Amino acid sequence: MKTKWIVLFLLAIAVTACTPGYLPIGDEHVHVHNDIGYIETPVYSIAVRPSYWSYKPDNLSDYYTAFEVQVENKTHRTISVLAKDVVLLDQNRRQYDPVSTDEIIHLLIDESPSLRHFSDTPVTLREEQEWYSDQLDARQKLMSQSFHFGDISPKATKSGFVFFQKVPVRNINLEFLFKDQTIRFTREKPEK
Repeated sequence: MKTKWIVLFLLAIAVTACTPGYLPIGDEHVHVHNDIGYIETPVYSIAVRPSYWSYKPDNLSDYYTAFEVQVENKTHRTISVLAKDVVLLDQNRRQYDPVSTDEIIHLLIDESPSLRHFSDTPVTLREEQEWYSDQLDARQKLMSQSFHFGDISPKATKSGFVFFQKVPVRNINLEFLFKDQTIRFTREKPEK
């Protein structure tokens, strides 16, 4: 079951962009397969992979640090995964909380070109329509590819991107905390 779950997750993330250089560090609780760190408990399995956002808006990775996350409920009862259950810590123990998809949409998806008061260049109807279509595509992609916090039904799985405020590049080590578990990542090649 564990191998099937990992293979499915690997296939699901193969279509997304490459990892931003962080590799998981295995230990007695964290298993590593390629660039994915995963933990198995009696209640849930979680797989985590640092990732770049490769969709529109294409500048998202300039502002946010993204992780692809998959959580499987292994029980016969509903479990909850809330935003407060997930934290990212940098090497100085600075805490980064997940940023909601709504906040990203509000901050990164431009206002209508016709509302741009700083431009003296008129916007044509065609430009307005193209802009609007791009904005709808970006919103749809963000909504469909983001991890949606909340309940996970019995024996069900949720997956998607979790975004954090951009972590400075100088950080060599990161810790992804989920409930009472920690998956550590490093830019240095882990010892075997």
